Amino acid sequence: MLLHEQIGHLCDSLKLSSVAASWPSLAEQCIAQEKSYGEFLRALLESEQQQRD
Repeated sequence: MLLHEQIGHLCDSLKLSSVAASWPSLAEQCIAQEKSYGEFLRALLESEQQQRD
């Protein structure tokens, strides 16, 4: 199983629908902007929180 498939399954089981949808493009943005892993994670979690609010 490929990495993106594994992440998708984990997001489904944890009910992180926004993370599942946004992580690939957000990862590309963070790479392009030379952001840290922590900044990527924060942005990912913020997107999940915004979707739930």
